[in-house]
Amino acid sequence: MIRLTNIGLSFGAQLIFKNMSWHLCPEERVGLIGPNGAGKTTLLQILLERQLIDAGTIRRTKNMAAGYLPQDRINLTGKPLLEETLTAFDSVLKLEREIHSLQNEIDAAAKSGKNTAALLDRLGKIQQLFEHADGYRLESEAKKILKGLGFTEDDWQRETSTFSGGWQMRIALAKLLLQRPNLLMLDEPTNHLDVQTTEWLENYLQNYDGAFILVSHDRYFLDRTVKKIVSLERGGLQIYHGNYTRFEQERKKRIEIQWGEYYRQKEEIERIQKFIDRFRYKATKAAQVQSRIKMLEKMPLLESPEAESHVFFHFPPAPASGKLLIATENAEKYFAEKQVFANVSFRCDRCERIAIVGVNGAGKSTLCRILAGIDTEHKGEIFKDNRLKIGYYSQDIADRFSGDTTVLTEAQSHAETI
Repeated sequence: MIRLTNIGLSFGAQLIFKNMSWHLCPEERVGLIGPNGAGKTTLLQILLERQLIDAGTIRRTKNMAAGYLPQDRINLTGKPLLEETLTAFDSVLKLEREIHSLQNEIDAAAKSGKNTAALLDRLGKIQQLFEHADGYRLESEAKKILKGLGFTEDDWQRETSTFSGGWQMRIALAKLLLQRPNLLMLDEPTNHLDVQTTEWLENYLQNYDGAFILVSHDRYFLDRTVKKIVSLERGGLQIYHGNYTRFEQERKKRIEIQWGEYYRQKEEIERIQKFIDRFRYKATKAAQVQSRIKMLEKMPLLESPEAESHVFFHFPPAPASGKLLIATENAEKYFAEKQVFANVSFRCDRCERIAIVGVNGAGKSTLCRILAGIDTEHKGEIFKDNRLKIGYYSQDIADRFSGDTTVLTEAQSHAETI
């Protein structure tokens, strides 16, 4: 399907890929993993031929259609949900419009007594193409996928611009799945999905009849969907057969073997160097010393296996508070005439860990916004400890960043001391 040979790429002084080769076969199910900055998204861009390479070759089979879902920054406007989703079939919809146009021409020609044979022949051919493309099932298939991704019938005529960034990503995913390319590339597809929708996507991918590449940090999602792991490491890639759990087992074994080879070579180099240092100036050993010097010069040095990096967070002590931090009593929320939830009463005590779960539209995010004091248009009582300080991380928080500041500047603008 796609063959990469000796790919090389650098961004300035930063090496991304060096002599990287990979052959992606039809119907493969691949999980693409690696630490941040390893080049996962860049590799997808190379496969799409949207990223120029410094060295190497890329070969693609004829008639290969690739579909790509980016991590974020989808902005859809101007159309209702269902109409926007159906734009995935622009070529088929064009056939439908031509069918209606021909039917009108035929009616007009028949009324004026003109010969309609040529028009009827053209209509028959267009209808055949439309049927072959499953044109009569497009809308029902679109609705089926939209429902699987969490949309309801009430959303069909809702303008796409009114959906949040996470829901716009779902619209983009729906359009991509409807197109059914023979290579599907999804970059962190579960970032904006809840548990139920993720399970739906897992089932969908298990029955997908093309190849797909998934970039994901969700190990459980990868376990249920892929049969091969491609791990980006040190400018190249390693291929592991099996799901993510199998990858972890095999990688651990491979690293243990690499450490053994590395230490054995290190010991051998030290042994040879000791001989050189000991007999360097002894005439009777000169030939042997030179032989060993040349041996070291020709010996390809093994790199130490790549150690996994870990990030450690230190959270300063929280301000003192009473036992009860926050509580609701008969909380109730409406959007216009639509009730989101009612009679919600619960409490959160100091040091408790609570998960809020529920189906799409149940009001999970709305409840969080009420607790954080962002949404004040609600009924019921909210009790908070006077010393309570809330930090709220919303699912669409990335939409609030301007994009023209650095990570450090953004962090400093919200931190007391950095």
